[in-house]
Amino acid sequence: MAPLPGSLAIDTGNNAAATSNTDQTGAPRIVNGVVDIGSIENDNTGPPTINPVSFPDGDPGNSYSANVVVSGPGGPYSFSITQGALPDGLSITSTGSTGRIGILSGTPTTAGTFTFTLSAADSSGDTGSRDYTLKIDPAIVVNPSTLPTGFPGSGLLAKRFRPPGPRDRSPLQSLPAACPRD
Repeated sequence: MAPLPGSLAIDTGNNAAATSNTDQTGAPRIVNGVVDIGSIENDNTGPPTINPVSFPDGDPGNSYSANVVVSGPGGPYSFSITQGALPDGLSITSTGSTGRIGILSGTPTTAGTFTFTLSAADSSGDTGSRDYTLKIDPAIVVNPSTLPTGFPGSGLLAKRFRPPGPRDRSPLQSLPAACPRD
């Protein structure tokens, strides 16, 4: 159990005779200097928190990039996927001098819904995790990819497009005479 904030056991005393480079929690300890009286080297306030809570959808074959920010004690952080998997073509990397920012980036190659757990750990073992679901939408295919050239009376406009909603025919009154109404 860690001392409460403001405790005299935190960062007080002299450990010049200390023989261990870590405290009882495994956190790095300053040796041969003025620090705590022995039990806890620092006052961690809990595990790191990873944000955002969700990522935007992506598209196969299109570049993808989203930032991840870690808040909380410690740092710098290293990022890893501890459960599940990222979509093929994406990876997570740490950036910045504080190691608190990660970038999920790359070009996804496969459509699907991917679930994974993203974790951030610092050198003292403090780890935070968040579960994510990332959707890579399938590409939209238009078939046929091109339409033949139309001309008046060719029948290409034989079927009228009707948008969903009320059947207001007034906009259709202005169609050219060459375009059939039904």
